[in-house]
Amino acid sequence: MKPLFFACTFLLTICINISHADSVSWTGLGDGVTWNDAANWSGNSVPGSDDDVSINSGASPVAIASNVTVNSLISSRLIEITTGGSLRFNSSSSLTGGLQQDAGSLIAVGSSTVVDISGTTTLNGNKIETLAGAILNLNGIVNYTMPENISVEWRSLETNSQINFPNLETITGSASQKYLTIVTERNTGSSISFPKLTTITMPADGNDRHDSGILIRALSTGSVISAPLLDTFEDNDTHPNSSLTAA
Repeated sequence: MKPLFFACTFLLTICINISHADSVSWTGLGDGVTWNDAANWSGNSVPGSDDDVSINSGASPVAIASNVTVNSLISSRLIEITTGGSLRFNSSSSLTGGLQQDAGSLIAVGSSTVVDISGTTTLNGNKIETLAGAILNLNGIVNYTMPENISVEWRSLETNSQINFPNLETITGSASQKYLTIVTERNTGSSISFPKLTTITMPADGNDRHDSGILIRALSTGSVISAPLLDTFEDNDTHPNSSLTAA
């Protein structure tokens, strides 16, 4: 029976090791830019959803053009989400080199997940979302102008999820924007905070449109959208559709 005992112990050890997150680091030895180029990563393998990823500083951004999920990401280089791309964090992460969201989604998930993004931050994508108690801090944006011809959602969903914009001062619509929807819902405790926001403005576009506006919606009892310094909320469009709704 001894050989059988040792074999079982060996197999159990393998299973335990496989369940651990792997550490993957950026080498830039491929094209030096593309996330999905395996040659840019240690081990010549693109990181997966169970991996802890680190990216050193450098002049060129790292471009994401597909749906990427990581366990965690520590980056001191600019991360760029391009057309067809999205980035999801399953545990705490830090981006100190900035974020350029040209398209797609930015998502944080998990009750112990805190994602801090600092450095120059541009938000031109379709969605920012926190789920299951995750906290997302977008420290690097001061003034936000809606991108052209798309609708945007900032959504904090489920108990204790948070999106925080600690330095954002103004939100401005654009002549060809659609909707910006800022929403908390599904359970108590979800929140979106704007401690420095003073002004939200939709310009008069002159295009007689009915499909644009800025919608602020706290839809669950106990969910909060906080903007204590807000003193201007204007929709100057010919057909104003902006609104503020609370449960």
